[in-house]
This record gives sequence, C-alpha cells and structure tokens, in this order.
Amino acid sequence: MREISFDRKSIRTRLITAFVVTSFLPIALVNMVSYYNTSRLVRQNVEGMTNANLGQTKVSLDVWLDSYEDILFQVYTDDEIVELVDKINAGKDVANNRKQLRKTLRGLFYTKDYVKSISVITESGELVFYDQLTASTTRTSWMDSLSMSQEELYRAISSDNKTHLIPTGNEVVFGSNSCYLFHIGHRIIDYRDVDKQCGVVLVSIDEALLEEICSATENGLNFIVDSEGNLVSCAGSERIGQPVHRKDAGEAEKRNAYRQAAAETGLLGETALSIYSVHDEETGWDIIRATNQEELIQALQ
Repeated sequence: MREISFDRKSIRTRLITAFVVTSFLPIALVNMVSYYNTSRLVRQNVEGMTNANLGQTKVSLDVWLDSYEDILFQVYTDDEIVELVDKINAGKDVANNRKQLRKTLRGLFYTKDYVKSISVITESGELVFYDQLTASTTRTSWMDSLSMSQEELYRAISSDNKTHLIPTGNEVVFGSNSCYLFHIGHRIIDYRDVDKQCGVVLVSIDEALLEEICSATENGLNFIVDSEGNLVSCAGSERIGQPVHRKDAGEAEKRNAYRQAAAETGLLGETALSIYSVHDEETGWDIIRATNQEELIQALQ
C-alpha cells in the first residue's frame, strides 16, 4: 500500500490564504462601502447646511435693507422736505433753504447704524446733504467713488417710483478714515402732485453692514456679487467695487472666479474650495458661499 505524503507548508499557506480571503477581504470591502456611503451622506448634509446658510443670509439681507428703506421713506414723503426742495427748485432764498434742508437731514441721520450720508439732489441740480465723513457742505465723500455722474444718477433714480440700489463703488478715503459705501435711492414724491419731478434722495450705507450680514466662519466665507459681476462685499478682500467676472460669464467661469476671489482673502485655504450660490431677486445680487472641505475629507479618510 502506497503512503500518501502531505506538504505541511503548502497546506498552511493555503489555509492562511483562505482565511484572509474569507475574513479580511469582506471586512475591507464592507469598510470601503461604508466609507463611500458615509462620505456621500456627510457631503449631502454639508450641502444642505450650506444652502440653509445661504437662505438665511438672503433673508437677513432683505430684512436689513428693508429697515434702511424706512429712512429713505421718511425723507422722500416728508412734507417739510418737499416744501424746502420746491423752494430751492424755484430759486427762492436758496442758501437758507439749503441750510434748513441739511439740518432736517441731520435730524434723521442717527436713527440707524452704518448710515454715512443722506443726500438730496433737486430737480434744479442742487446737491444738499449731511455727511458723517466730511465737514464739507459742498462735496460729498462718496460721489467721486461712483462710475456715474450726478446728472446720470438723478436721471436713473427719478425715472420711476421704485427704490434703486447702487452697489459698492471705489473705496472712500477721508484723512485716516476709509470705507466702502453702497446706496439706496428714491425719487421725492409730492402727494399733492405725484407726477411732479422734485428731486431724489440717497442714503449711503457702510459696506460693513453687508460684511456683518455675511459673517465669515472658520471654514466658510459668504460674499456678494452684483449683476454686473462686481464684488459688492467680501471680508478680507481688496477687490470690493471691482469686477470678479464678466457680466455675461457662464456658470463654470463664475465658479472659478468666485473660487479665486475667496482664496485671495486668505481666510480659507486654497485647496478643496467648494462654491455654492443663491440669487436674491429683491436686490439682483448673488450671494456666494465658499467652503473649505479639506479638513472634512481628511477626517473621513
């Protein structure tokens, strides 16, 4: 009878291989599937929270701007202001009426934080204002920062009965003080003759209000871009009032531009920046959120 010989080493190798295949490989596969499922769920949650953040920012922006429109309303419907503007337009004692109108504007000035100037442009071309940044009575701090002239500004605002939003212009510098301003404007209405052109009023607001509304966080940055592609507000940016992208840019070009603008602030890392945005119909502005997901990805891995 022949004796059957066994290779013990070969059997041991086969057993170990079988054990690895039947034990470790399923565990590895389960872990990989679990990782991808967890990664997908986390990303979905992050996206949901980001969209909720943008939605809340949009609501806050609209509420705050509505509250500042109250000042605008007080000016363009005030009978005393209408009477003073009519006298100035008629050329009656212009110097004294300008002085009285400026005093009236000053009385409304401190009803809201972040207001830097309240100005009235009359139909006759007179500019009367109270400006916190300058003691001048003949030159505002902000007019030169806009891309349009006083006449163009007047025509744009007096053309209808809507509230006009003028986005942030160039930096306003007076002595050691500097800021960026955006403006809301409306034509002055005399309810005894609503079609009569009297003048327009503008309220100039510190861009710091928008930064506070956007409120940058440790791993996210919110900023605002207008319909022309110009940067309206962004914490840590030196490009406020300047173009971020072309007016007719496509979605891919916009996202790349937003990613670059966020990276330039230095508040977020330059890698793994994800871009989300929402359009605000009331202002015509886009609110963008850039998030750095690098730490999240590393933690998942």
